[in-house]
Amino acid sequence: MLNTKIVQNTEEFIKKINELISNTNKTRKVVVENQVSPQKFPEKIEIKNFPKSEVPLLISIVKDLGLRLKAAFTALITNKDPREAIPVRLVDKTGKEFYNALFTVNGGGGGGADMSTVENNTRIPSSIGDGRKVVAAAGVRERLVAVSTPCKYADIMAETDNTGDIVIGGSTVIAAALTRKGIPLYAGQSIRVEFADLYSIYIDSTVNGDGVTFTYYN
Repeated sequence: MLNTKIVQNTEEFIKKINELISNTNKTRKVVVENQVSPQKFPEKIEIKNFPKSEVPLLISIVKDLGLRLKAAFTALITNKDPREAIPVRLVDKTGKEFYNALFTVNGGGGGGADMSTVENNTRIPSSIGDGRKVVAAAGVRERLVAVSTPCKYADIMAETDNTGDIVIGGSTVIAAALTRKGIPLYAGQSIRVEFADLYSIYIDSTVNGDGVTFTYYN
């Protein structure tokens, strides 16, 4: 006896079983019990005199129907408001590579370069520059550079002969200990800063004439 909880199309299910039985050239009987109306699913399906040799095939039919039902339910989108986000999984034809799928969406192509390589290349600098900046008057912050200087990141080091503290920060940086704002560097210390433009970086010092040297990469 085979019990099933969900059968979307009872007639199709019975038809498949009868076709299977007819192929055996034997007389078989399929009885559907408790079928109150076509709008309701049967509570029980009973198969009489079914050959054991055909059981694996029957099981595969039932499993196939189950998988199809599962796929139908999982494909449903439950958001009711068009403004709600719909969760998606971006993959390529292998179902694994996100970057390749992203490349296909952006470039409209297939079989192109792996986007992971493209991303890595955008982070690898192609040029290098350097400089030196001294704070003329302690307590008066100054820009690290005088003009816009695009970069991916920069290494900034307090000069080894500094006698005070250098503080790295934005336009409100302060070196004075009591009101300090920013990141202090003592003589010989360095910091790597990832920023799009050195022009946005300021320095201040606690001693006149202390400064920094720096190398930037773009």
